[in-house]
Amino acid sequence: MRDHALKDAEEIIREGCLHFGMEEAEIREGRRGDLKKASLAWAIWKQTSAPQAWIADRLALKSAANVSQTVRRFDRLERVEMGKEESKWRNRTSVIFS
Repeated sequence: MRDHALKDAEEIIREGCLHFGMEEAEIREGRRGDLKKASLAWAIWKQTSAPQAWIADRLALKSAANVSQTVRRFDRLERVEMGKEESKWRNRTSVIFS
């Protein structure tokens, strides 16, 4: 079950990198408050059972607690508060990974 969740999480990261036109290293190097990074963490959290510690390590979000906070903040954002690409990703992942 866990292997399946991590496989799905990896797929979300690959899809996100393609969507944002970025390499995974660029996403990892982005600052912790970056909406692209937050949107990937949000999609993984919403669509898989991957542990928050794994998400934190994979996206360089410092800690599991920070993943929780990042996801919660992103989830509360109104579409007008996020960039166009992040909004498109949120809509897309809600459909693709559900």
